[in-house]
Amino acid sequence: MTILTQLVQLLAVTMAGAQLAAKFKQPTVLGQLLADIIIGPAVLDLVRYSHLVEAIATVGVIFLMFLAGGLLELEPFTPVIIMILITTLATPPLLKIFVTTQESGVRMRKPAKTFEDLLVWRKAHRFVLAVQRLSRTFPEF
Repeated sequence: MTILTQLVQLLAVTMAGAQLAAKFKQPTVLGQLLADIIIGPAVLDLVRYSHLVEAIATVGVIFLMFLAGGLLELEPFTPVIIMILITTLATPPLLKIFVTTQESGVRMRKPAKTFEDLLVWRKAHRFVLAVQRLSRTFPEF
C-alpha cells in the first residue's frame, strides 16, 4: 500500500469516527482517536505509521492544542496565573539568598564547596534523621 492510500484511508476513517461520535452525542475527537486506534497497528494494522504519517500526526496534535488553547477562557485561572508568575519571578533570587546563607544569617563570602555546606541540606538532613528516629518505633511488617 502506498503512503497516499494509507493517508486517504486514515482521513476517511477519522472523518467517519467523528461522525459516529457526533451521532452518539460524544466529542468528535473521541471518535477520531478511537477510529485511528482501530485501524492502526494496535488493532487491525491497516495503516502502518511511517515518517510522513508521524509528521502529519504531530501537526494534527499541534493544531488540536492550538484549538483547545484558543477556546480556553482564562478568567477563572487569573489568580493561578498571577501566583505562577510571582513564584516564577521570585524563586531564583530567593534560592540564591537561602542557598548562600549560613545559619547565622550572614552571607557567605564564597560559594559552598560541598552540598553539606548548604543550609538547606543541613536542615533537610536533620529532618530526615528525626523522621528516621521516630520511625524506629513503628512495628515491622
